[in-house]
Amino acid sequence: MNTLTLQANNPNDILVAAHLLRAGEVLAMPTETVYGLAADALNPAAVAKIFAAKGRPQDNPLIVHIADAKQALSLVREFPVEAKHLAAAFWPGPLTIILPKHPAVPDVTTAGLNSIALRVPNHPAALALLQTSELPLAAPSANRSGSPSPTTAQHVRDDLKGRIAAIVDGGTCCLGVESTVLDLTGGTPLLLRPGGVTKEQIEQVLGRSINVSPAVTQPLGEHEQPASPGLKHRHYAPKAQLTLVQGSLRAFVAFAKREKPDGLLVFNSDVEALRKAGLPQQILSYGSNANEHAQQLFAALRELDNRRLHTVFVRPPSQHGIGLAVYNRLLRAADFCEVKPNFVLGLCGPTGAGKSTAANILNAMGCLVIDCDDLAREIMQPGSAVLHELAAQFGREIVREDGSLNRGELAARAFANEDGRRALNAITHKAITALTLAHARAAQGRVVVVDAAALLESEIAQHCDHIAVITAPHDVRRARILARDNMTADAADQRMAAQTNMDFSGHTTIENTQDEAELVAKLRELLAKILPLDYAIS
Repeated sequence: MNTLTLQANNPNDILVAAHLLRAGEVLAMPTETVYGLAADALNPAAVAKIFAAKGRPQDNPLIVHIADAKQALSLVREFPVEAKHLAAAFWPGPLTIILPKHPAVPDVTTAGLNSIALRVPNHPAALALLQTSELPLAAPSANRSGSPSPTTAQHVRDDLKGRIAAIVDGGTCCLGVESTVLDLTGGTPLLLRPGGVTKEQIEQVLGRSINVSPAVTQPLGEHEQPASPGLKHRHYAPKAQLTLVQGSLRAFVAFAKREKPDGLLVFNSDVEALRKAGLPQQILSYGSNANEHAQQLFAALRELDNRRLHTVFVRPPSQHGIGLAVYNRLLRAADFCEVKPNFVLGLCGPTGAGKSTAANILNAMGCLVIDCDDLAREIMQPGSAVLHELAAQFGREIVREDGSLNRGELAARAFANEDGRRALNAITHKAITALTLAHARAAQGRVVVVDAAALLESEIAQHCDHIAVITAPHDVRRARILARDNMTADAADQRMAAQTNMDFSGHTTIENTQDEAELVAKLRELLAKILPLDYAIS
């Protein structure tokens, strides 16, 4: 199909577009929100062309655009007083009102629902098309289903050239996100989709509170019927996998450094700080305030694909005013992948320095402590894959008849030479690392402390936001070991000698020489220095 380009400010082109609509064709028209894919809402064959062009699931209802509130009367069974008040306040404008539909409206337009979604767009070209064609126009966003909505004629061409009859080019849409959808078919008005008209504005006009559908911030259930566009199926999505990262900019930076996505989508005010932080990712921004976030969001999502990015971390806006609409679109674009990152503090130190005491203090402060010694025992339970691998490496004799590990036999074989020690670490460190990271990632929004004597020798260190080393003088450590482990002085000296070459350079060291109160104070001072503001400790 040859797709014509028509100009919104050319009266002759508007006449051509109106003729195409009356002939049952589909075309893209500009609105103040996004470009819509318009067809005669009362012509089932024409409406079917919308679904074909978009590749849109037919259980997704369409919004019907009308020229004025009077036109609504022939499309609904009733037009209640609250609808009249809202229409007077917000039409033309980005508010869609759901009302009981008239039997004349085809089921294909409403996805079989007994209700119809109506709005009067606030764009001169859209209004001219409605008035000239004298048709109600079903017009979902003019993009391939699931992809970011179009806010320029070029976005429409990129998605639908050759699939529709024409594109009416009206420049860049001024609002940038789809209309608010409000359901008036029940007792209390229900906000189904946030948009350019905010919840607070609606409540001010109605003089009462309205409800917000859980579907605004949660996915619909598998068998739930969507009552509004944009509620079902992955929506507004680029090809890149988005992850919304909640919290402060400092936490965002730490998380991005640790997880290493391909790109970052942030606020304009974040860009300089991210570059100063030395992040290597491609950095895109989408505005400085709530209105700019809305206007620039979909263009930014399309740019992610232009740059062929695969994984992108996003800073979502606040959920107030139009920010709720932007947050809603980002949630669906990310397929509800949202995290509040933890902060991972690695804790290590030589034997006798007091690492375990420090871990207990941090646990009492509210941190989640992951003891890698406990994990080491967990991965070597009878029948485990790690125990099977160790037996293959060091011989079946390291496993007792009851299936448990014979630790003495394993130590004798593994520590007989350097090759044995390396083989042991290669097997155990890999499994402990995987289990540690799984526990850490599950603890969203918390300070996670990884207590590991061999931390700096393992891959876990690469996933820590900060590493603290607990140290103490040689004689203090020796005295503690003798008192703690009931061993001979020679055995204590031998154990300490095995750690004489440990390199802690480049990490924070905390000397633990006095009483526990001093260590508590030093740990509090460390956390106050390194933690983002939104990580609380007791």
